[in-house]
Amino acid sequence: MRPGSAGTPSPTGSTRTTVTDHQRSPITRRSLGITPMAYLRQVRLARAHEDLATTDPAQGRSVRDIAYKWGFNHVPRFAAAYRERYGVLPSETLRKV
Repeated sequence: MRPGSAGTPSPTGSTRTTVTDHQRSPITRRSLGITPMAYLRQVRLARAHEDLATTDPAQGRSVRDIAYKWGFNHVPRFAAAYRERYGVLPSETLRKV
């Protein structure tokens, strides 16, 4: 058994319990109704939305900059997901500031 897993002592002497991705997935699906990856994507999309809504475009930040900041490496897919969730393009949200 690895140190620090399943309640065994770690090298520092503390104990901790780990939860594997396999164990976590059913919990997330039951409590949130979505997979862990879908939940993470929703959170990242919401944070990107906050940035777009509060960023002054005169500062030189673009939709691409904000998408990349939140881990969306394919801007057209980000824009499609954003529009599906918020009903407008991310560039429209950025311009409303």
